[in-house]
Amino acid sequence: MKWRITVLGLIVLTVALAAAARPRFDGNFSLSVLDVGQGDAIFVRTPDNVSVLVDGGPGDNILQSLGPVTGFFNRKIDLLILTHPDADHLEGLIPVLRRFKVKAVLRTDSVKESAAFAKFEELIRQNNVQDIKIYQGDIVKLGAASDLYVLWPPRGELNQSKPNESSLVAELAHGNYEFLLTGDIGSATESKILASVKPEFIEAEVIKVAHHGSKYSSSLPFLQLARPRVAAVSAGQNNLYGHPTPEVLARLQEVGAQILRTDLSGSIKFLIGGRGLVVTPTR
Repeated sequence: MKWRITVLGLIVLTVALAAAARPRFDGNFSLSVLDVGQGDAIFVRTPDNVSVLVDGGPGDNILQSLGPVTGFFNRKIDLLILTHPDADHLEGLIPVLRRFKVKAVLRTDSVKESAAFAKFEELIRQNNVQDIKIYQGDIVKLGAASDLYVLWPPRGELNQSKPNESSLVAELAHGNYEFLLTGDIGSATESKILASVKPEFIEAEVIKVAHHGSKYSSSLPFLQLARPRVAAVSAGQNNLYGHPTPEVLARLQEVGAQILRTDLSGSIKFLIGGRGLVVTPTR
């Protein structure tokens, strides 16, 4: 796979340089897996003061979780990234687009016939937000030491009947630390990623566990290559699906990962600073 730093990278790098002048940031890298119930939402801030929201969870739960990580009076987010347009990843981005000044949206070609998706696209147009498609092989520059490597899907790889399998998968690297963000992919897509991506782009200190801990995701070969120190599961309390499933928890334990869950611990913050990687659950 050939990595491309295209115009996209230059756009995002420009965002990073412009954002660096903002006050009230301590210079550390932080990634928070937010407690949004049965869904996904991840907030990132880089030392260049670039703010990124990956997915928004269901409904408007995101608004309660965002305040502590963005600052309660902040109304700017540089990048929204949509991994795929299912409601439990998409819906929370709608109130974010209404309440925050967003510079750019990054997403795949995946679409969905739903009122939420139609409103999402309408707000992007109304607010003149840059709408950028990204594919396997793209690198999104988030600052001097922070890069997002897009691992899936390749251009033209679109599974409309199974949107989970077209989820955007990326490795977010800051310095010597990597976070593997997996959307809702299943084991079939994990196998395709293993076959098309160099191992060093799958290995990670932290993995956001795919599909809330579904037994059909997080296959053992994928986890054995990733070798995460910490596995973060985003799932709702007492959810109807039984996520995270015993099968996935067993596989995570087999590879030696420390397991943290939003349904048990609330939002989970990863901070990289002078003390290395520090993990802080909220409860």
